Amino acid sequence: MPEQKIEVPACPRRENGHLWRFDRERSTRDCQADVCQGCGLVRLTSYRTGQVERYEGAADVDA
Repeated sequence: MPEQKIEVPACPRRENGHLWRFDRERSTRDCQADVCQGCGLVRLTSYRTGQVERYEGAADVDA
């Protein structure tokens, strides 16, 4: 089965410096974890569907 690439949308805050960085330690066997370099927001994306499952770490983000 060929490896799938996940489409990476911008951080919901959409400000300069808010770029996603892969976080191997927070990733699970079901989801890839990415951390925003600007605000520390964690995004968990399903390997199976490629959809964002949830955001963690910032209560004031409307995603």
